[in-house]
Parts: sequence; C-alpha cells; structure tokens
Amino acid sequence: MEKVNLSTLKQILPEFYSLRVPLYLWGKPSSGKTSIIRQFAQEKAKELGLKYSEDEFGPEYFTLKIIPLSQFDAPDLRGMPELIGEGKNRKTQFVPTQELPREGQGIIFFDELNLADDVVRAACYQYILEGRYSNIPCLKDKDGKDAFWRVAASNTEQDYSNVNSTGLALLRRFCHYEVEPEIDEVIDYLLNKDGDSRVIAYLKNYPDDLFPIKWDETLLDRKANPFPYTWEIVSNLIKDKKENSNLFSVLVAGCVGSEVAARFTAFCKTTQKIDLNKIIENPKDELSKIKEDQDKASKLYAVISGLASRWHKEDKALTSVKVAQIGKLLPPEFAVAFLKMILKKRKSILLEEKD
Repeated sequence: MEKVNLSTLKQILPEFYSLRVPLYLWGKPSSGKTSIIRQFAQEKAKELGLKYSEDEFGPEYFTLKIIPLSQFDAPDLRGMPELIGEGKNRKTQFVPTQELPREGQGIIFFDELNLADDVVRAACYQYILEGRYSNIPCLKDKDGKDAFWRVAASNTEQDYSNVNSTGLALLRRFCHYEVEPEIDEVIDYLLNKDGDSRVIAYLKNYPDDLFPIKWDETLLDRKANPFPYTWEIVSNLIKDKKENSNLFSVLVAGCVGSEVAARFTAFCKTTQKIDLNKIIENPKDELSKIKEDQDKASKLYAVISGLASRWHKEDKALTSVKVAQIGKLLPPEFAVAFLKMILKKRKSILLEEKD
C-alpha cells in the first residue's frame, strides 16, 4: 500500500474529491486520518461559502458526517422496513435513516470501518460505491456530481487494534493510502495548538518516541504508549508544572508509559536551567555557553522549541531582528529547524527583515 505523509495527503485529497472517488485511509492510531479530513472539509466549506457542520444537513451547509461504524447496526444505515399499499399492491419499503443525508453536500466519513461486523459493513456497500441507499437515490450537486464524497478510515490488522478482516468486495470500492505523519508535521500541529515547548523539544530530539518503537504484544501489556494524541495530552497536563514536582513524571507515565516518561523527565531536567530571556537579551554569549555543554544537542532543541513557542505567542521581546540574530548564531542544522518552526507563523514579518 502506498504510504503518504500528511502534507502529501492534503495535496491529493482535492483530486479524489473532484471526481468523488471513494477513498480509504489506513494508519496507526493517532496518525491524523480524521484530523486531515476535518481540515479539508472546513476549508472546502469556506471555499464554497457554506457553513461547516458535523451534524446538520441542508443547502446552506457543507457537512462532514463522521460515522463510527463500530457503534452502528445495519438498520442505522439502511433504515427500517415498513409495509405500504393495500392488497396485491402491498409491499415493503425502507424508512430512511437520519444518519445519511437527503439534502445538502459534503463528506460521509466511515470511521473504524473494519471494526464493524460484516452485516453492518454490507449495509453500506451500495452507498460507498454508488452514493445511494435503500430507496433514496444518489444526491447530486449543481454540477451533476455526487453531493457527498465517501471516505473511510481504519487501523490495520498489524496495529493491535482488534480489527476485523476486510474482504475484497469492500476493498475494491475504494482507493487506498497508508497515512504516516512525519515528526515535523506533528511538531507544527503542537506549535499551532500552543503545545508545551518541552514536549516539542523532546520529540524533535527523540523522534522515534512519537510512536511505540516496538509493535508487538507488549503494546497491550503496557496499556499506555506514545502516540501523537497522547503526547498532546502530556502537553496539556504538564503546562505550568515543574519537572521536579511529584506529579510530573506520574502524569506523563499515564499517557506514554513509564519507560518513555523516564526519558522525557530526564530530558526536561537537563534543559530546565535554560533561561530564554537571557538568550533573547544576549544570544551570542548565552548560545556560546550551550555549545560547550556536553548536553548541547538537547539544550539547543529546547532553545529553538521554546523560542518558536514564544514567537507563535507573539512575545514582544522576541522581535524579527532577534530571530534573525539567533538564527545566524545557531549551528546550521539547528538554525534550519528553528527557521522552519518560526516560519509557520507571522512569516511576512520575518521576510521584511533585510539583515
């Protein structure tokens, strides 16, 4: 199966949407499958001048309807049968479900598709392939295209996520990609979410800890494992908490596991003495001290992540002049990483800096 990162996926989604080709996204838990579809739907709603919704259908909405199939029964999709007519004309028709649309446009997102049983999945075969279900015809937009694009997402059989095997009859109805987010994409996300700079610095320094290093039965034994989602929880939990507090390592361990939590806590203690205010005031002398330190790599990652977070928060002390000055004083690989993080926000201000 073709693997794509989030940036590549974002580029190819419009191509599949344009032709309304059903798309199936595979990937490890917390790899951004739902998030990227939600972002695409929000941007499409804005582009079309429509309201974005995840539960209302109508001509004024672009709706992303997320249907977690593991929680559904077949009648929830196909509808319930009722008898109509009299005598020889008596027959059965299905009362349409509220879950699928009869007006509007948007995306129907079948999440956890391979967690549903075979009967539930069979109920959505026709809708996935043809955009119609029961006795309801396929909705069309003003250009004659299917009004609702069908997308699905699942973990794979190798992810220890208790999934059901999927038959070829269903698989052939989709085009397929495996989603693998890159570390910089996750870091950009955390920066935009005002994530804790210590988490950002650690992941930049130890990218292998973004996901579990070993994918085997021990994942189930450990219960808590590192994933982008659990790192986001760590970021929220440790805000304003010091590395030497009693709760710090306990909070982290409950999210990403004891082994990774121990490494993360040790990293934070190594970098806790960095004073970003001093670096902003006198970058030349302060960065020179760090360059001579035996833990310089960890500390430099902490510096660039902390400063990038301040830039995203529009800290007045960190001007574009200071950013340029600090960038020139950093070792090349750290300077590149620093500027990549900085340029994600307020780019025009930096481009105006001529020196």
